[in-house]
Amino acid sequence: MIDLFKKNRIRLFQKLPNNSIAIIYSNEICFGNADTILPYKQNNDLIYLTGILQPDTILLLYKDDNQNNEFLFIKKQTTKELLWEGEKLNKEKAKAISGIKNIYYIDEFQKISDKLFQNINTIYLNKTKIKEKLNISKDQKLLNEYQNKYPKYKFKDLQPIISKLRAIKEKEEIYNIKEACNITNEAFRKVLKQIKPNIMEYEIEAEFIYQFRKIGCKGFAYNPIVASGKNSCILHYEQNNAKLKDGDLILLDIGVNYNNYNSDITRTFPINGKFSQRQKVIYNSVLFIMKSAMGIIKPNLTFKEYNKKINSLIEEELLEIALITENDIKNQNPLEPAYRKYFMHGISHHLGLDVHDPIDYDIPMKEGMVITVEPGIYIKEENIGIRLETDILIKNNGIEDLGREIPIEIDEIEDLMDN
Repeated sequence: MIDLFKKNRIRLFQKLPNNSIAIIYSNEICFGNADTILPYKQNNDLIYLTGILQPDTILLLYKDDNQNNEFLFIKKQTTKELLWEGEKLNKEKAKAISGIKNIYYIDEFQKISDKLFQNINTIYLNKTKIKEKLNISKDQKLLNEYQNKYPKYKFKDLQPIISKLRAIKEKEEIYNIKEACNITNEAFRKVLKQIKPNIMEYEIEAEFIYQFRKIGCKGFAYNPIVASGKNSCILHYEQNNAKLKDGDLILLDIGVNYNNYNSDITRTFPINGKFSQRQKVIYNSVLFIMKSAMGIIKPNLTFKEYNKKINSLIEEELLEIALITENDIKNQNPLEPAYRKYFMHGISHHLGLDVHDPIDYDIPMKEGMVITVEPGIYIKEENIGIRLETDILIKNNGIEDLGREIPIEIDEIEDLMDN
């Protein structure tokens, strides 16, 4: 992966103007109650550029007229920290992971950055936006501090540049996402045989995490959704504590984190192993929309064009299965179309280091992008929520469905659940 991190930094340097500096900070440690520390999650932009996973890390990229200069700052551990936390990266290990030669301890950052700042006119910081009106982000605080200290410099947001770079996946990234999908496939096939009436949703969740952890993965890519019956109509249901009932469906929205990259897969299964006739009708509509969407995706297609086609397709399907009427469409609010009663979320998002990778959706589809396709129909009054989701690699000569091995056809699902 060291070659990937080097390549990513080169690509970023190519986007930066001369006499500029880009600074990327690690995420902060989050504390729970009392002295507990929540599981640490690194800034994915920093992972993308260095592979460093620990807190108290700063990457500084300095570009002048002659060359690109890279500096990585890490924390020097105290004896007490070594005792309580174990060994973190030293300079040699940080260099071996990132490929950066200039490694310093973080207490040297101010002195080195002050010296470099004398020769620049532009400073890039990542995510320099206020996230909430009354809650100023760490990045905004840093921006405020730098602006007060260096009022004559230009300050620009690094995030749009990195987002465009991250949108096109390199071969190493594609490999990791494929592995995440392969692992998810194996887990789905094993867990599918465990589904039956009268067990609990959390038992299914436990089977998935067992399959992921036993082969060394960090765990779920996001909080898993194990939603049976009426819960399948709750888009972000996460309680996973209801009993599976005979005749209901179970919606499983599951992903795994493999080597910092994610899968994002959804399947919907009959709890007793057989779809009812009504469930088949809704399921086949969702599957048809999914396959149609996959047939539309291609390089240079804009997301605006893509979404317009999909929304029309969903409207047609809902008319076909009599969930909406022509009169509903005729009298609909343009800002809240009739189909939104049964399909409330987007059809696709980018996938990578983040489950929802940051991206400017004005950029058309390109080879190397990985996106999800996830249509759904949710009928609360019938306790039927069906969503199907897979991960798609866009290629110049078509697409590759990275979740194609995970059971999705009705006959295959029923056959697997019967054996």
